[in-house]
Amino acid sequence: MHVRSVKESPGAVMKRPPGPRGHRIWGSTVDFQTGQLEFVDGLFQKYGHVARFSVAFHEWVQVSDPEAVHEILVKRPDLFLKPKVNKQIFKLFLGQGVLSADGEAWKRQHKMILPAFHKRRIDAYGEVMTRYTDQMIDAWKEGERVDFCHEMTEVTLGIVAKTLFDADVRGSQAETVREAMKVINQVLVDHIELPIPVPGWWPSRKNRRKMAAIGDIDRIVQRIIDERRRTGEDRGDLLSMLIQARDESGEGMGDKQMRDESMTLFFAGHETTAHALTWCWYLLGQHPEVVTKMQEEVAQVCGDRKPNIDDNLSYIDQVFKEAMRVLPSVW
Repeated sequence: MHVRSVKESPGAVMKRPPGPRGHRIWGSTVDFQTGQLEFVDGLFQKYGHVARFSVAFHEWVQVSDPEAVHEILVKRPDLFLKPKVNKQIFKLFLGQGVLSADGEAWKRQHKMILPAFHKRRIDAYGEVMTRYTDQMIDAWKEGERVDFCHEMTEVTLGIVAKTLFDADVRGSQAETVREAMKVINQVLVDHIELPIPVPGWWPSRKNRRKMAAIGDIDRIVQRIIDERRRTGEDRGDLLSMLIQARDESGEGMGDKQMRDESMTLFFAGHETTAHALTWCWYLLGQHPEVVTKMQEEVAQVCGDRKPNIDDNLSYIDQVFKEAMRVLPSVW
């Protein structure tokens, strides 16, 4: 996070936390690039919950205390801003969507998209999630080896496309969407691991592939938005809610904001969910006793019918939350 200057925060006292000195020019850049997870874990082990380090001419502070993290992310959005480097990385793909925005812009956008996530709206998507999951399982053959990362990516892509755009990506556009998302995921991760963001004009092969993939997704999303705006039809999906959304002055979203919010929801709802599910299955494969308890809970609560959104599957809920704590899809 970026922190507003002390001048903008009357009474604040800035105390530099401890941390490695690093190189006098590039700080801890080499150590960070050599092994990021080991580096940040080492900071915690040596310096505690708050540690300072510099990477690529930028000074960073690592915070690992849960209460302090909550203070930063929830209670003090006026003081802590999203890092500029993150905005640069995601700008071309996600634009100024709610994931990238700060301050008053974020507040306005957050209020406008919030109704799309009303419980009744989300509950209605339960049937879509169940149906797509059933279709995935039915396609599996007894005794075959299944790539769970691929399967989770496929099923979450189908679900998010249906619930966001009322679109079936298993049709003619399926291959374009899948390949584009695969390229974007791979290249964005590579770029995130670099100490300096790669500009859009940089003529590398990876960058050209990324820009082409973003263009493919952009054209598909924009076509859907243009068609929906033209017809004004409410299909009960998230896009319909975004089109109908109004701020306090009664103004709706412009074309760019609509595009940015749609791309943000499409990317975040698909990729991170797929990774979270994949890591969960990995952990369950190491703990068969947990799988047994989950199966027993489903049998007790649901009997012979399929689970639905109203079922209280508390143990399964705890399992997924613990899996996300142990192996988060984003760190």
